[in-house]
Amino acid sequence: NSGRTGPGAFRKLILSFLSTMPRVGLPSWRGVVLDALPSSQADELRWLAWNTCWYAINTVSHYRDDADSDKARAEKHASQARCLGPMPAAACDAFELMVWQHAWKEACQATGMENEAATAGRQGHSRRFLATAGLTVRLLRALSRLAQASAEVCVAERFKRSKSKACEKKLENAMKDITKGWSATLPTSSSRKRPAASPAAGRSKKRKEDVLVKDIKGVNLGGWLMPERWMCRSLFGRSWANCFAGLCESLVQRHGLAGAAKAIRNHHESFITREDFVRCRNTYKLNSVRLGFGYWGLPEAGIDPGPFAPAAASTSEFLNSAMKWAEEVGLKVMLDLHSVPGFQNSEQSSGCANDDWEWQQWDREASLECIRAIATRFCKSKSLMGICILNEPSAWIPGAVLSEYCKQAYKIIRDICGPAVTVVVPLFQRYFKGKITELKPPEFN
Repeated sequence: NSGRTGPGAFRKLILSFLSTMPRVGLPSWRGVVLDALPSSQADELRWLAWNTCWYAINTVSHYRDDADSDKARAEKHASQARCLGPMPAAACDAFELMVWQHAWKEACQATGMENEAATAGRQGHSRRFLATAGLTVRLLRALSRLAQASAEVCVAERFKRSKSKACEKKLENAMKDITKGWSATLPTSSSRKRPAASPAAGRSKKRKEDVLVKDIKGVNLGGWLMPERWMCRSLFGRSWANCFAGLCESLVQRHGLAGAAKAIRNHHESFITREDFVRCRNTYKLNSVRLGFGYWGLPEAGIDPGPFAPAAASTSEFLNSAMKWAEEVGLKVMLDLHSVPGFQNSEQSSGCANDDWEWQQWDREASLECIRAIATRFCKSKSLMGICILNEPSAWIPGAVLSEYCKQAYKIIRDICGPAVTVVVPLFQRYFKGKITELKPPEFN
């Protein structure tokens, strides 16, 4: 702040951070001594810690765009954490500050800013507040370990380009301690016994059990065929680009089209390999993976790849390889159309971050051609579990427009693939009181 690096700068930063926190009072659980938290609130606290750590680290590293994105994600998880359990909202805010202090200290030490690190180490306000919020010493220590471990893992990944198994183990143990014995503390509405649900009306009794995955245990293969900066820091490096479209343009400017294509192919060859598919199946006992990719990996759709031309050939090639590897090792694949022509939002998750984007730029007809291409190419693949027809559409897209697109995409997939493929319809940032669309379940022979 203001170019200063002394203790005073850190104090100003902490005060400005505190000033952004909502002024909330302690809820009705104030008189209750908490010894554990439900898994739902603990998970949100974990994601809050993770994003807050990256917010602090990117602030130290002067990656302002990344820091702003991490801050927004941290605020989202903080809001969820305040609503999902008995830990008071003000205590959640104090935990967020404690995480920030740990991450700031670790990042300053990693970058040689010893004075700032020493000042951060003396900040104990957040822990003292947590101690007054009705938390036992055991739970307080578990939260402190979660904050510390999250900071160490993130700092190791950013500055040491490695992952510390010891820190990751400490993080997992902290999560177990936070939720340990929850059933013996405060009951929640979710813990009450609910009556068994009756079979859905209209669901065919002839549905074959072997065409659908009953219990999905999977992982998202993010950053591979659809690189995003926050997941692919080694690929983006020190590039000014904050999205994949910008990276492709930057690589072409520096290395030409062939050089850019080679750099992206190297990423595709090394970021995820066949061994990862084997590990998912044999080591982690998963049965499915979600694979996001952009429209430029579908040349048969006849759409100009635009700025993504360097990535088109290798994306299409490794998309086929992924389906082949999944079939060989016994995994199912959920294909996710992560980026569409004209783009479905203004964020980097669509492949192109553009603040001037308008929803009318989304080419729905071309997007439906992409859906047709996916269904046609993989309809006979034994590893195809489902198709997500759009990723994170902007809330600015009118509901009627999105609903009509969903209906048409659903019909295309059903006509080509039949009933044995799941169709995933996006409801990202949508709060419809009714149904977004009326899609009848398929009939099975």
